Amino acid sequence: MGSRGDAVTDEMEGERKPAHRPSRRSEIIQVATEVFARQGYAESSIEDVAAKAGVVPTAIYYHFGSKEELLHEALKSAMEQFSAYVMRLRASGEKVGADVLRRVVKAGWEWWTTHPDESVLIGRYSQSTTGRALELRAEWEERHRSRAYDYLSNGVRSGRAARQQHARDTLRIRALLDIILAAEAAVLPGGALTGYPLPELSDELADVCVRLVAANGWDADS
Repeated sequence: MGSRGDAVTDEMEGERKPAHRPSRRSEIIQVATEVFARQGYAESSIEDVAAKAGVVPTAIYYHFGSKEELLHEALKSAMEQFSAYVMRLRASGEKVGADVLRRVVKAGWEWWTTHPDESVLIGRYSQSTTGRALELRAEWEERHRSRAYDYLSNGVRSGRAARQQHARDTLRIRALLDIILAAEAAVLPGGALTGYPLPELSDELADVCVRLVAANGWDADS
């Protein structure tokens, strides 16, 4: 029969958050996002994340093999959140126009400016850390690039389309995404646009994007 001390120990262990509980994985990712964004990835450790999450370091290694893997999962989660928030505004195959593009751009801006930790993680660590991070960034951009073709060709891309027109569409899409990504990066801490009124920047960014594709036959003021 165990002692009273053993019973107390068992009770204390029972109160700890089990490392294998499925929800712990998402909680650890969220905490890692905050720690990496606020302290810096290089300056942070698994122990820092564990302390913030209220678990022992081995609980993190149970879910993630390394700090680098944890960063990749945090990046993937942040990118998926952004994409889901933006894509909910437009159903697949929906007819699009200037008004839809304006709503989507403003929604992306809203998410970016209201999720500072996730935005810092994407902006600072998806292009200059590891090969896997670069792959995640490329996949994320391609997802939005593919949908952006709808704004220029109304979803119709066939062999009948002139090659020159397709080339122009491709350049517009690249410019569209580059402008959006550059503006979003510029409002991160220390960026060129920090301190400017965010609502005004949102309106101006949407207007620029709409006018960029207005040559497709839209009324840019609609």
